[in-house]
Amino acid sequence: MAIYVDGCPDFYLKKFEIKAYSALLQTLSQAKPNPYLYVNENGLVLTHVFHYIWENFKGCWGYENRTQVEKVNVEWLKFLHYGLMEGHFQPVENRQSLETLKGRVSEPQVKSVIDIILDTNGDKLNRVRNKLMQYCRVHQEALQPALWNRLFFAKTVSCFPLEFGDTYLDLASQPDLPENRITYLYHAASPLFSLEKGY
Repeated sequence: MAIYVDGCPDFYLKKFEIKAYSALLQTLSQAKPNPYLYVNENGLVLTHVFHYIWENFKGCWGYENRTQVEKVNVEWLKFLHYGLMEGHFQPVENRQSLETLKGRVSEPQVKSVIDIILDTNGDKLNRVRNKLMQYCRVHQEALQPALWNRLFFAKTVSCFPLEFGDTYLDLASQPDLPENRITYLYHAASPLFSLEKGY
């Protein structure tokens, strides 16, 4: 089975300044319990039942269903991992939003990562990474792009990453992606920098 970048735990090109991250976290924490969520280039977006139905209809015809449970869950996990790696949970208001969020999400994987982040002990970053890697490994098939994306657009890597950053190193070594090589190398190095921060 081909390994697609969107299903890799360390592939996350989104960047959030602390203000934007806090605003999105607050919006998600104030939503009704178990809301309809949609994944786009900006991250998680609240949506409504009609959009949810439309996305599922598209999915039946080989187009991307951006409300699919596994894709929403992996976006949650990557979003939370990113916030921890960047130190975005240090402000009190963000920790409060996270506490509120914990009572509103039903997915056990997301709840367990929130518990780890709110915990004051241990190596939180590696624990969250382990959860993220485990989720991506177990749900690799469900995280594949939709049929038409797989046929024409989706990027693949040679194997499932063994360490955080491996996906970007794999992409940077691919001869047909020269324009993105610097970006991929930067992202490959970023997990190493986060360890220096001590999160």
